[in-house]
Amino acid sequence: MILRWGCAILVALLCWPALAIVASDPPPSTGELSLWQIYDNLYGPGTVSSNADLDLIQYNTEFWTPAPDTVYDVFVEGVWANAYLTEVFGYYTVNPDTSPNYHYILSGVTNTYSGAPYWGDLRGAGFTAAFSTTDPFGFFDYAHTPGDPSQGYAWLSEPARNLGGEDHLLIFSTPTPGTYLFALEDLPFNDPEGHMDYNDLLMEVTITSRVVPEPASLSLLGFGVAALAIRRYRKSA
Repeated sequence: MILRWGCAILVALLCWPALAIVASDPPPSTGELSLWQIYDNLYGPGTVSSNADLDLIQYNTEFWTPAPDTVYDVFVEGVWANAYLTEVFGYYTVNPDTSPNYHYILSGVTNTYSGAPYWGDLRGAGFTAAFSTTDPFGFFDYAHTPGDPSQGYAWLSEPARNLGGEDHLLIFSTPTPGTYLFALEDLPFNDPEGHMDYNDLLMEVTITSRVVPEPASLSLLGFGVAALAIRRYRKSA
């Protein structure tokens, strides 16, 4: 199903997908909740009733490009973790040679439970961060073995940059306009422990935009204010 509509500034970059990925349900032996069940936990019972329902509110976005003279303000919060691995979440910009330039904003994101099953609600646990940028950017997750950051996988929001071109990030709308739920699968698709359930790490991401006047506009504004002040001075003299 192809759904298209015109979107303004920010939402223009978050358009409905031509082909959505439907997350798998985790094996019962893991004791983990399915992605749709987590969504219901976060946003209210009965919001969705299957992973297929999430297809209807899924966005196909890989990279965000602010309009000229526009700043994106981004707030991120870790809201759920089903993973054994420790997650490092952040955003990346692109260097002149097209390589990613990583900006780490949340390190050591993991569940708040000490033993299996490795899942839990992270809201209120302090996994929050914010950044502002005028540069085009994407998001990334680095999932590594607990206590050993050298052993892990990096997944970027642009699938073409990932191992095998795999898409490890699903994005869904939430009841709050401008806030999106990022669902991450942190293991390669061919890993028997991966399951492609996209419930390993869930982040709420709020993106807002604001226009920053060009330097020329600011100069004209300053000139106008100065002219008005001189005019008032002459009238009072």
